[in-house]
Amino acid sequence: MLLNTVIIALSDALPIFILLVINLVYAERYLTTQLAQRFTYTYLWFVYMSALLGIIAGGVYVYFSVDLSELFDNTGLELSAIVLRLLIYSCGIAALSVRPIHGNGALYALVLLNLSWIFAIALNGSNFFIYMVGYWSQVDALQSLVIGAVLGLGVCISFSILFYFLLRHVTRKSTPIILIMLCLHLSGQALPAMNLLVQIDIFNATEIMWDWSQFIEEDSEVGRLFKALIGYEARPSQMEVVCYLLFSLTPVMMLWRKTMDPRPEVLQ
Repeated sequence: MLLNTVIIALSDALPIFILLVINLVYAERYLTTQLAQRFTYTYLWFVYMSALLGIIAGGVYVYFSVDLSELFDNTGLELSAIVLRLLIYSCGIAALSVRPIHGNGALYALVLLNLSWIFAIALNGSNFFIYMVGYWSQVDALQSLVIGAVLGLGVCISFSILFYFLLRHVTRKSTPIILIMLCLHLSGQALPAMNLLVQIDIFNATEIMWDWSQFIEEDSEVGRLFKALIGYEARPSQMEVVCYLLFSLTPVMMLWRKTMDPRPEVLQ
């Protein structure tokens, strides 16, 4: 029970912390000048409010999960998860399309980034809530649940701190890295929507493109880390590979067009 709780906490909470770190570094790099002295206060306020709204949304999602599951021929829960994953992706990518040439543009980008984070908390947090609520009534499991949750969240926070300083250091040498990292992470968060579409028979399953499980097992510590970072799949199907490329290359092309636009844009 203790080990399962730690693993579930890592699987569900780590993507939330990673997205927060990437959003924070992106905001620092691209929006600091536009928000000037208000940046730290404004972004921290957005983070606190987003965390609260995300937790509330996750609780509401769990509360209505039984009713949702009965909708659309018992596929409502899968469809709602698909919508949430696409919202995470869409809000994050939309933030990249905002031109932060003035304070309002920077604030719009912050709102979109934090909307993406709210949806991520609601989706990933709901899985953890369901697990905790399912075993909370078992007295023998209560201690293991609490300890496992604390250990899992502690690992997520520790990794996030290290990842934050690493990402800040790397982006000082190569600015586009944070943009690429954000695109890859958002693509990885959207990719499971394709598997859900296969599960509810909207899409047909396709052949496996390759098998990297002999190098990095998807259920190993490194595999879970890469899955949280960029949506790593050890045995991706043809559909997953195509969708991941589309999810990743679309914002890259969009950013390339922005850099080719002759209109002035402040990025410092």
